[in-house]
Amino acid sequence: MIMPLSVAEKLLQLAGGKQLPASSFKHVVVEELIKEGIVLERITGRTKRTLFVADFSALNNWIFNRYSIRDLAAYVAVMKKSDAIRADQVAS
Repeated sequence: MIMPLSVAEKLLQLAGGKQLPASSFKHVVVEELIKEGIVLERITGRTKRTLFVADFSALNNWIFNRYSIRDLAAYVAVMKKSDAIRADQVAS
């Protein structure tokens, strides 16, 4: 199974300690991570939800078990490079 680049980039941000608005990261993967308790939601105000990672090693283990990705940063770099190559091929 291949993880989409957009999801990998957002997970990389979460793994780096950033908090993301829940509205910017809606995907089946996020729902599964929330159910597993790896990604947590913080509700501020009446409707604003923020996503953050409580246990970074659990996130890395989940990514490896689900997608066989050991280094998420390297995966994102390779995917960006392959997208650029594909774009060049389409342009030509």
